[in-house]
Amino acid sequence: MRLVTERLVLREFVETDWPAMLAYHCDARYLAHYPQDAGSAATLRRLLGMFIGWQQERPRYRWQLAITLHSSDEIIGTCGIRLTEPGAAQAELGYGLSSAHWHQGYATEAARRMLSLAFDELGVHRVGARVVASNAASIALLERLGFASEGRLREYERLDDARWCDALLYGLLDSEWAAASR
Repeated sequence: MRLVTERLVLREFVETDWPAMLAYHCDARYLAHYPQDAGSAATLRRLLGMFIGWQQERPRYRWQLAITLHSSDEIIGTCGIRLTEPGAAQAELGYGLSSAHWHQGYATEAARRMLSLAFDELGVHRVGARVVASNAASIALLERLGFASEGRLREYERLDDARWCDALLYGLLDSEWAAASR
């Protein structure tokens, strides 16, 4: 799968993408919102293998794509839509972006294209998202896309030996997407 936006190409991951993923996953600003092992080479190789494995599923129901720049094919992040099961009417949105590319609208652009895939092409009824409560930029992105706050999971995820974090739940319905897309 290859999805194109004004400035980005969202494409399937390949094995040789792991060094580029490792480069931005090791950044301390990026890791502030992820478990401490998220930047390890072993974790990233497993993650990349999982993304590549999803490409072979039939019927396919999970898409996690590399975000690249039109101009260079440089991987600057990842964005995905994952249905809860094949043919499901519910999905989850997930994304991560290199801190060197924050505050330029790339994550919003990529997420908007993945939401179009979910609602307009796959016919999904609802897309959910979960975000670390301290990640103000990610919360703003979800709200910019029209997601509504649906709840809080207290001390839901352990980021490191000393830090537990709350997770915020967000959701977007197909009717809300349609109204916002007019």
